[in-house]
Amino acid sequence: MAKRRVVITGAAGYVGQRMFKELAERWDVVPIDVSATTKSGEKVPGLVVADLTNPDRNQYRQHFRGAEAVIHLGYVRAPGMDATTWQENNDAKFWAEHQNVALAYNVYRVALEEGVRRVVVASSNHAADYYERLVWDGRVDMVTPEMPPRSDNWYGWAKAAYELLGFVFATGKVDGRKLEVVQWRIGGPRDDDIEQVKPGDIKVMHRALGAYLSRRDGREHADTRYLASLRHAGARGRQRARDREADERAPAPHPPISPNVTPSAPGARWRRWRRRSSPGCRPGARSRSSSWRSPGSRSGACSR
Repeated sequence: MAKRRVVITGAAGYVGQRMFKELAERWDVVPIDVSATTKSGEKVPGLVVADLTNPDRNQYRQHFRGAEAVIHLGYVRAPGMDATTWQENNDAKFWAEHQNVALAYNVYRVALEEGVRRVVVASSNHAADYYERLVWDGRVDMVTPEMPPRSDNWYGWAKAAYELLGFVFATGKVDGRKLEVVQWRIGGPRDDDIEQVKPGDIKVMHRALGAYLSRRDGREHADTRYLASLRHAGARGRQRARDREADERAPAPHPPISPNVTPSAPGARWRRWRRRSSPGCRPGARSRSSSWRSPGSRSGACSR
């Protein structure tokens, strides 16, 4: 069976490389980035060099065509800065994050236009990091998904904007089609955060452990939680289509009347006619559960 296609933006970046090899084994991966090599100079197999901040989506839409999903990890850095400089609120940081919002829009839009079913976006805990200040102060106990995003820095503001943009596309109000959108709030995808904690600093240690995303967990989240359901959904859809075709071909049978009960007998009642099919039965055929059954009787092997 042919692999399903998945586009990974920012594939040469740090987070992308932590999951690229394993995802490429399971999916037909189309890696996209502005650089053909990783930070260490290693080439990424099959990488497409493209600038997704370009508003002319015709320059790169062909790479999204036929894809089942997109994992958006692309990121524009301010000059001399990276994601670790999230607390910077200077002009350069704002305009870089402004580009990131436009980048996210282009990814959502081209995915919608090319019929991609699902977009998984690398958001961040920083989309709601203002609440963290309240947690440290003892004014809030927990941050939940239902709480609106709040941030006091440009990095978190942009991540919150990704999420709100995604919601618009998910409503179906853009070109009349709904886009499945997953916002993946990544915390600490680093293996050495705990080593930076000062001895005895329980709060910071707790925070580092809570936000930690290992290499294994990162790729398993992406594959098992966010992509694998596309395989199962496709199989279920094909089975439902086969069932509908079989039902349309099969003549509607007239239910027999049980010989020991007639509708005119005192207290008699019509028993319920149920015709069922499942992957274990021949669609459209009478199964052991397709019968007139008295209350309390057990259904056959093909019942659901």
